[in-house]
Amino acid sequence: MTDTNLARLKVRPMIDPALEFPDLHSLDPHHISNKGRFCIEDYWTDRILSKVKSDAQYFTEGDRGVGKTYLSIVLGANSADLTAEKNGGHRTDYFNEDMIAVINPDRIAAVKSMKVRYGVKILDDLSVALDSRDALKTENKEHVHQQTVDRTDNNIILASSPDQLDIDKRARGMFTFRGEATRNTRAFSRGFNIIKIKIRKKNRQTGKESFVYLRTSDEHHKRVAITRFVIGPTPKTEGWIKQLLDWYDVEREKELERLRSGEAKREMEEAKKAA
Repeated sequence: MTDTNLARLKVRPMIDPALEFPDLHSLDPHHISNKGRFCIEDYWTDRILSKVKSDAQYFTEGDRGVGKTYLSIVLGANSADLTAEKNGGHRTDYFNEDMIAVINPDRIAAVKSMKVRYGVKILDDLSVALDSRDALKTENKEHVHQQTVDRTDNNIILASSPDQLDIDKRARGMFTFRGEATRNTRAFSRGFNIIKIKIRKKNRQTGKESFVYLRTSDEHHKRVAITRFVIGPTPKTEGWIKQLLDWYDVEREKELERLRSGEAKREMEEAKKAA
């Protein structure tokens, strides 16, 4: 991206970067925000690798079909690749298929309890396992405990659900970062997601918490809010991400078939009782 285009991007923060710059795919799009080059994966990996024991627990909400799972896998692969660069080892040491939970509550529990340092865990459609209407369930309590463990293991947690309110309140309160995926067909067809990411902040005087936009410094050293990110594969992770997505599609179809079979079985049993 030229300096002129980057300046235009900063001057017009509400434009859609993926539509404004058709050559974005060749420019490591995960570095692009509406305030210039700010890489969220770089920020997260610096956070988990710091001397202070910290994690990055991120929750994405958005309508079905906006690419929440695609976003999680891209963020996970890019983050693992950066962690390997900074900490050594291979990227699959930090993220692989075993760390992706696809819909199944048992699988979500298994991934959550996996012992790994500086790892990336994906909890797809978390509301399946942590329904807000079942706040007293043992599974919900165990999840809150495991989220605490993930902090000390310095993990990146990427969870998703159509609505954050579908998730148990206590578990929901453990997420430091929250994102909103929006429907953008043209951007998504090019392999990008346009998302808003906010971080939890606490008012020390009132004790109240809220989510605010991440901030960075512009060319005049003024603090400005980053209201949008363009997330996509990098040249290094593009092939790997495709493999992960192909694997995910197969696993998701298996889980959907399992759910359909279980629902059909229940309907047959209810019909027999009614007869």
